[in-house]
This record gives sequence, C-alpha cells and structure tokens, in this order.
Amino acid sequence: MSSFTKMQGKVWPDFLHSAGAGHIPGWFPVHKFGRNTNIGLGSMEDIWAPGGFIPWPTTGDFARVVSDNAGDTAAGAGAREITVQGLAAGTWALAEDTIATDGISTATGTVSFIRVFRAFVSKVGTYATTGVGSNLGVITIDRPSDSAVWALINTETHGGTDVYGMGQTQQCAYTVPAGHHATLMSMGIGLDSSKTATIFLWQRSNSDTITGDMGARRLVTVWDSAASPFQFNYPRQSFLPMTDIWASAIAGANGTPIEVMFDLMVHPADGVG
Repeated sequence: MSSFTKMQGKVWPDFLHSAGAGHIPGWFPVHKFGRNTNIGLGSMEDIWAPGGFIPWPTTGDFARVVSDNAGDTAAGAGAREITVQGLAAGTWALAEDTIATDGISTATGTVSFIRVFRAFVSKVGTYATTGVGSNLGVITIDRPSDSAVWALINTETHGGTDVYGMGQTQQCAYTVPAGHHATLMSMGIGLDSSKTATIFLWQRSNSDTITGDMGARRLVTVWDSAASPFQFNYPRQSFLPMTDIWASAIAGANGTPIEVMFDLMVHPADGVG
C-alpha cells in the first residue's frame, strides 16, 4: 500500500495521524496562519502582521530582535527569549536560532537565514495567562544588513489600555525546505462579516535561482468577493523544494481585517523517510 493511499478522495487517516505525531521519519505537519488587520480599499497586501508585502530576500542574513517595551529583556517581566525558525542561507535546510531579548536595544542572533517563517516567545519573566501576555511590547525581527522586517510579534489592545502580547508571529507564508516536498492539506479564510475581499494563494518555485531564468509567481487558488469564513480539508497540490507559498488579499473596504491559514504535510522528496 502506498504511503499516501487515498480512499474516497481523502488521505488515509491512520497514516496522517502517524506522520503528524512524528512516527514517520522525515514527515511533519506545518500549520501556518496569518493576519492583516488593516488592508485598505482596493489595495493588495500579504497576510502577515506587519502589513504590506513580505520581503523575499535573495541573500542570507541574521535575525535581529528589538521590542518597543523595555520590559522585554533577558531579566525582565516580559519576553526574555525569542526563537526564530526558517531556512538556513546557502543550504535552504531547516534552521532555528534562540535570541535573548534586550528590551528597546537590539539583539542579534548567530544563524544566517535565507527565509524566516516563524518566531515566538520561548522564555518569559511572568507566568503567562489569558490576561497576562508573553510579550509586553511589539517585537520586531529584522535583518541587520538592510533593516527589512523578517517577522513581527504583535500585541492586541482592548479597552484602550489593556495590552496583550500574542507571543507568536502571524504570517501566512512558508518555504519548502531543501530535499522535501509539501502537500497542501487544508486552507481557511476569515474576515469581518460586513466586508468582502479577494483572497489569493501564491507559489514561486526555484526560489534559490536569482539570476537568468527564475521561478515565476503563480496562482494556486483564488476566492473572489469572499464574504464569510471558508475552509477545505483535502489535498489540493504539492510543492517542490525551495518553493515559497504565501497568501495575499485585495480588500473591498477600508480597514478590512483578514485571516488566512493553511496546513501542509512536508515529506522527503523521494516520498519515503
């Protein structure tokens, strides 16, 4: 029986459960979710916390961390350490770095990344609860060479004064590591019920080729005038190594908040562990 056996259009559940639990060598699930809280009328933006377009660098660089709150420091009450995940420059292999925070001063990691697709607070100075966030301020992760933003760990403000740290980036983007393929398993969207938007999912293969004949941005799927939450839950497409995958949207009204998520099953390029 094939490791990706299908029955009645659905992937064999026992295999997926085993792969998701880490019991199939080389196979692992990826859940990506992003949020853009303020897309303007008729504007296209990517679905990630900073807003605007995701920069796709062609050269490697380190991750530099800074907060807008002095309490996010290695001995402070807020975020004490940030873990950054992405792909290593040169190899496009999975990579991770942990960086001790230094409040409103910058702190730079030691791993050179070509892609960053997630960052999260990994150590805090105050026991986190629903009412006590893990980061006291907005934490920016950028590139020291050009200050281009890799990622943002945001805060939410409610009641005008209550600030809650999210503890995690919100960016609907991923790049398939070298030596792997990825299969799209599900995708979902959500937006204000009183507003509409056109949602796009894009891919760009051969992202490691930066001269000559380069990979094109190609549409994976699109929802026109989306006006309510939607999700599909079965395999749609597979992606090759070093393929960038990301979501964007065109808003039908000013100040439209949009959330997009997708799930991938990443596996060795030869299909076996």
